[in-house]
Amino acid sequence: MNGAAPVRQQPEQITFAPNFAAWQKIARCALAKDLAPENTIWEELGSNQPALAMFDEHEAQGDTPNTRFRVPKSFVESAMRVARHRDPKRWALLYRLLWRLTHGEPRLLEI
Repeated sequence: MNGAAPVRQQPEQITFAPNFAAWQKIARCALAKDLAPENTIWEELGSNQPALAMFDEHEAQGDTPNTRFRVPKSFVESAMRVARHRDPKRWALLYRLLWRLTHGEPRLLEI
């Protein structure tokens, strides 16, 4: 060991329209960029804010990764219900579950 402390990654702020379709699209981009849940800050785009989010810029340039992730159908169904809730923390929770499902815990929902 060289004694150096691990480098902490700066959190990425992800701003998006507060609906399931927008979250799903942005979450796929975050997964493709391998952004861990602890390195993301999910912020709903308010009606008084301009519609320019971190990933919108990349998509406009055609840089959006075309990567597919497999998750149980039950996750998508549950996530759509959770998205209707008003708690702004729901997006981070959904992403944390999505991350775990795609990073070594594919049977998480069976627990």
